[in-house]
Amino acid sequence: MTSRFSSFRQNSLNSRYRPSAAGIWPDSQSSGALGDWIYLKSGTMVEAHDGASVRLGSNFFANRNCTIVARAGIEIGPECMLGEGVSIYDHNYRHCLGQGTFREQGYVARKIKIGANVWIGSKAFIGSGVTIGDNVVIGANSIVVKDIPSGSVAHSESRLMIRPLSPSAGDESRHS
Repeated sequence: MTSRFSSFRQNSLNSRYRPSAAGIWPDSQSSGALGDWIYLKSGTMVEAHDGASVRLGSNFFANRNCTIVARAGIEIGPECMLGEGVSIYDHNYRHCLGQGTFREQGYVARKIKIGANVWIGSKAFIGSGVTIGDNVVIGANSIVVKDIPSGSVAHSESRLMIRPLSPSAGDESRHS
């Protein structure tokens, strides 16, 4: 299935996207592309910063209060749906002791790619560097920090993991 995309830059969005008290905000260095039919329910925000690109495929639907924020890049394929309150962030703050405040340390960002025909349940979180294949269902309240292969159903189990902060820079590995 191929999708046609319309490019957007700051203050120049195509009329095929249908906002409902929602918005798409690329900064002056960032860009993106929208497929043929995009529907964002109220409270949904799509942001691109630091030269990142956001690409939303055709027939994309985001329910209320979803957040998509790119600092490296986020691509979502055609026929995808986001449940209410889904968060997709391609970056995290660096977090090392003795390296200044977390804000001063800046970000670690890695691109996210979400395939075609993906349904992401309400309040799920998709983290940096993740690739989700085609024909995937992500359960509600899931925290996705690992790649999900095509043709899968994925969901999180609730558990709290506690570990000490690392005193050295560069300890940004994923934790499961």
